[in-house]
Amino acid sequence: MSSRTPFTQSPDLTTLSPSSNNNSSSRAMGLSARSPLERLQSFLNWEGTGHQQFDHSTKPGRVAAVSGMLSLILGMHLSLLFFFPHNFPHTLQWPSYIVFLCTFHLLEFFVTACANPMHNPPVGADTCMVNHSRAYTSAFLAGCAEFWGRWTLAALLGWDGQILPWKTCWIAGCFIVTAGQATRSAAMWHAGRSFCHVVQLRRAEGHSLVTTGIYRHLRHPAYTGWFYWSVGTQLVLCNPFCTVVYAAAASGFFADRVPREERFLVQMYGDTYREYARRSWIFIPGVRGFTDDEKRRD
Repeated sequence: MSSRTPFTQSPDLTTLSPSSNNNSSSRAMGLSARSPLERLQSFLNWEGTGHQQFDHSTKPGRVAAVSGMLSLILGMHLSLLFFFPHNFPHTLQWPSYIVFLCTFHLLEFFVTACANPMHNPPVGADTCMVNHSRAYTSAFLAGCAEFWGRWTLAALLGWDGQILPWKTCWIAGCFIVTAGQATRSAAMWHAGRSFCHVVQLRRAEGHSLVTTGIYRHLRHPAYTGWFYWSVGTQLVLCNPFCTVVYAAAASGFFADRVPREERFLVQMYGDTYREYARRSWIFIPGVRGFTDDEKRRD
C-alpha cells in the first residue's frame, strides 16, 4: 500500500496551468499575488515552463534536470564532508544533512523505478518527491532557518551556537537517519509492485498483501522509516526546536492517516489483514492502527 510521507498534496487554487488561456500579463499578476512559499512551490512543480521536455514529470528533460541537480548537490557536499577541515561543528553538520537529504530523494526515484516500474502515477521527476507539498517545503525551510539562524546569532554574540551536545547529537542523528532510510528503502523494494506513493482506495491488479521480509513483524515500515529519517535529520543539525516539531507533526499525521488507510486494507483483505495486524507492530510513537482500535473495542 501507499508509503507516502506525511505531508499530502493539497489543491492549490491559485495554480496556473501551462496550458492556461490567460495572457502573460494575467499570469504574471497571478504569480505576483502568491506568497513566497507558493511561488517556491510553483518553481519546484515546474509550473509555466511550457517546453515539451519539461511540461510533465515523465519527460526526459525534467527527469534529467531534477536527478542531475540532486546528484550535483550531493557530490558537492560529499566533497565538503570528506575533503575539507571541520574546524567548527556546522561545517560537519550541514554537509551531512544535505548528503542525507539528497540521498533520500534520489533513492525515492531509483528504488521505485527498479522495484515497481509500473508505478501509478508513472515514475518520473516527481517520484523524487522534491516537490512533495508546501508543508514539506515549509518543514525544510524551518529546519534551515533554525540551523543558520542559530549560527548567525552565535557569530554576532560570540556564542558557540550549541544548545545540545553537538557530537552526541550528530552521531545519534546519523545513526537514526541511516536506520530510517534503510528501513524505508527496504520496505519499498520488498513490496515491489504493491508499493505506491499514493494511497490506494481499491485493490489494484497485481497488488497483494505483503507480510514477509521486513513486513513480517513491522506494519507500515516505509512510514516508520520516514518518521525516524525525518526526526534524525534535525538531530544531525542539532536543531532542538525542529526535532520536537518534526516528531510531533509526523506522529500526529500518521495517527490520523494509518487508521484510515487500514480501514481500506480491511475492506480489501478482510480477516487476512486483521490476522496480520494482530502479529505485527507499528513502531511510530502515538500511532495506533484501525485494527488496534478494533481490538480495544472488543
